[in-house]
Amino acid sequence: MNTSLLAALALPESALFFDLGMVNAFFAAGLGSAFSTLWAVNGYVVARTFNPRYNSTYLVRFVLGLIAGLVLASIAPSIFTSGTTMKQFGPGLMALLGGYSAEAVNQILQRLVDVLLAAVKGGVGPQVEAREKAIKTEQVAELANLKGKGLGGAALDKEIDKMIKALR
Repeated sequence: MNTSLLAALALPESALFFDLGMVNAFFAAGLGSAFSTLWAVNGYVVARTFNPRYNSTYLVRFVLGLIAGLVLASIAPSIFTSGTTMKQFGPGLMALLGGYSAEAVNQILQRLVDVLLAAVKGGVGPQVEAREKAIKTEQVAELANLKGKGLGGAALDKEIDKMIKALR
């Protein structure tokens, strides 16, 4: 907690009903999320393909980044235990990074859930097999789509048929 701010305002430490570190993380996550969202929108504006119909998508992306940044900042103190500099800047920096890449935070959380499920169930064999089957099915569909386009002639179609048989 930042006691110098409280001292400057001549308030007791108990007068502060929120954690300044989390406020810092909130704004850092917002900054990272805003940067990521604006960077994505900038690409559409530059290419002159921006469509206001997708404004709600950009808002959702911003909110997801904000939440992801706060999630990452809340676990950062346990990661940065040594070194006073990293402990001070760790949560804010992690919030900025989490806000910028909400997808990365989602993957981290999904991986943690997978590990937890493996610990509880004793293995993830069926989940892995189901994932592999879904990937193979998707690859077969993509190859069949390529074959249907007829881009490479009979030799390419023969190779695609071999690949499809190997995947099944």
